[in-house]
Amino acid sequence: MGHREYQTHPLALILAGQQVVTVATAPLPPELHQAIPNWNDRDLHSKPEEFALHVMWCVLSGYVTAMNRINAEVDELQRELGNAPRNKQLYQIMAMQKSLIYFESVLNNTMPILKDLRKGERFFTTASYDRALQNVMVEAHQASTMAGVTERVLEQYNTTVSSIVSNNLNIIMKVLTSITIILTIPTVIGGLWGMNVPVPFAHQYWAFWGIIAATALLCGISSYILWKHDYF
Repeated sequence: MGHREYQTHPLALILAGQQVVTVATAPLPPELHQAIPNWNDRDLHSKPEEFALHVMWCVLSGYVTAMNRINAEVDELQRELGNAPRNKQLYQIMAMQKSLIYFESVLNNTMPILKDLRKGERFFTTASYDRALQNVMVEAHQASTMAGVTERVLEQYNTTVSSIVSNNLNIIMKVLTSITIILTIPTVIGGLWGMNVPVPFAHQYWAFWGIIAATALLCGISSYILWKHDYF
C-alpha cells in the first residue's frame, strides 16, 4: 500500500570455542553492519562472548529504533486524523499493526532465551559479561514494552479513524443533502410556472423578476434554517 512495513528474520548465534557462527535466513541489513563497529576487528574476535553480546544488543537496539520511527508515524497520523475522509489512514495503521505483531512475536521469544543465558553456567559467567547481558535484557524489555504500548495505541486509533472517516462522510452527505434541498426550490417553482397551462401573473411584465425574487427569498430562508440546525 506504499506504507512502511517491517519484516523479521531469525538470527542464530553459535558460540564454538573461540569462534562465533551466525546463521540467518536473509542477509543482515546494512544498518546492522554499521551499528556493529569492529566487525572484522581481531581484538573483538578474541572475545567471542563479548562479540555475541554486542551483536545481540545491536539487533535489539534496532527494534527500539524501529519503534521510535513507528511512534513518529503515529504522531504524524494523529495530526492528520481531522482530515480522514478516505481509507489511507486505515491502511497505514494496518501496516503498523502487522509490523508490531512481528516485533512482539520475536521479542516474546527472545526474552526467555536471554533469561536462560543469564542463569546458565557455561557462557557469560563473569561480572562484566553479566552486566552486558543485563543491558541486552533491558534493551529487549524496552523494545517489548514499546511494541505493546504502541499496539494498544494503534488499536484505539483504528477505532478513532474509522469513526472519523464515517463522521466526515456523514458531514459530506449532510452538506450535499442540504444543497439538494435548496436547489429543489427553484426547480419546483420553475417547473410549476413553466407548465403549458394558465398560471398566475402570466401576463404581468414583472412576473419573471418577481418569481426570481421570491425563489431567492425562499432559498435564503431555507439556507438559514438549515444553517441554524447545523446542516452546513
